[in-house]
Amino acid sequence: LRRWCFDLTKRNMEAMYERTWGWSNPEKRRELAHSDARFIVAFRGDDDDGPMGFVHFRFEVEDSDGTPVAYVYELQVEDDARGRGVGRALMARVESIAENTRMARTMLTVLKTNAAAARFYERLGYVEDRDTPRDE
Repeated sequence: LRRWCFDLTKRNMEAMYERTWGWSNPEKRRELAHSDARFIVAFRGDDDDGPMGFVHFRFEVEDSDGTPVAYVYELQVEDDARGRGVGRALMARVESIAENTRMARTMLTVLKTNAAAARFYERLGYVEDRDTPRDE
């Protein structure tokens, strides 16, 4: 299943990563295999029962103020499953877990080149953090 997570992330994100800080297969594999990594996978539920999306998150302490947070590293959905509420459902599940484990909030990073993701998270109520790095 982690191989599928890696492959989907690479298909969806490699070009965007290359336009920002670069893509590294070994680095992304290490990130996904980290001992703190947690995954929720959405399965199709039809005849093939294959996966159609996943969220990779971790419980972390925010550097700026020591606040415990659920940090979303990846939210990836197969092309043919987009627009069907899969991403929204996965994020809702992470938010529920964060609340039930007394995390202060759920956080994530969106690449500036990923306007569609920025709009998606904005619709879910996410706002830019005051500590977001600015382009000079």
